[in-house]
Amino acid sequence: MRRSRSSASIRRPCARLETRISVSLATIEFKGDRAGTRLIFTEQGAFLDDFDKTEYREEGSRAILEALAKEFEGELAST
Repeated sequence: MRRSRSSASIRRPCARLETRISVSLATIEFKGDRAGTRLIFTEQGAFLDDFDKTEYREEGSRAILEALAKEFEGELAST
C-alpha cells in the first residue's frame, strides 16, 4: 500500500516542538501555619533563545496555580 505524502508529513514532528526555547525547575512547598496552609512557589528558568520571555512563564505558572486554587475551593465547598 502506498502512503500519501500528506499522511507521512502528519507523522513527522514539528521542528518547533523539537527546539527547546526554555527550561525551568519549579518547586511547590506546602507549609502549615496558624491560619491554614501556606503555598510557596519557586521557579528557576533558563531562556535559550529570544522566543520565550519571563512574562510567558509567569502567565503559565499563574494559570496552573489558579487551577489548583479552584480545585481546593471546590474541595472546601463540598466538605
